[in-house]
Amino acid sequence: MNIKQLAQRIPWIVALPVFAVAITGILLFLAAVQEEQFWTEHPGFTDTPMELQTPAELFAELLNGPSFLFNLPVHGIDILGISVYTGRLPAVAIFWTWIGWAVDRRLRDAHWLLVKPLWLRRVSYVALLAFAVFFIWAMLEVIASQQLLPSKFLWAYLGALKLHASVLRAYAMLAWAVAYALYLGRKILTTFKPQHSAEK
Repeated sequence: MNIKQLAQRIPWIVALPVFAVAITGILLFLAAVQEEQFWTEHPGFTDTPMELQTPAELFAELLNGPSFLFNLPVHGIDILGISVYTGRLPAVAIFWTWIGWAVDRRLRDAHWLLVKPLWLRRVSYVALLAFAVFFIWAMLEVIASQQLLPSKFLWAYLGALKLHASVLRAYAMLAWAVAYALYLGRKILTTFKPQHSAEK
């Protein structure tokens, strides 16, 4: 059995969201612990709301990309005396279910298309690419406005606060947006190949 055959036996549409939600849940718990430790160690530290974040939350953002920005207004779950916010998990589950569906479709060489007309697929890809480029620009604006483009100041700031800088969220989203833009660019080029151009 080769690697592809082994991968085909895994229902990624189920495995990916279960894995992502479990890992994200653990990271959110660690984030709550790290936040409590930070404020215990820096009782006199004052800053604007949401300017600080924990390393565990940053890793959750890197794992889940844009889906981590969406959250439900729910109460936290108490675990070992620590309140863990879980409102982001539904969006994480939906996001990784979609990716799992795409992986299953690719591994099984399924040719079923969500959007059948070629012209509409091209328009959709171009529109999504434009949105991704706009998102990249917006994240760069956020980073620049905080004066945290890669520089000595950035590394000194992160070193002093041990990565507790919320602007890193913009870096995490930027990485996902660039990857998505490259993916969409590839999809657009694919639709202009001869075999696709022959479609109606």
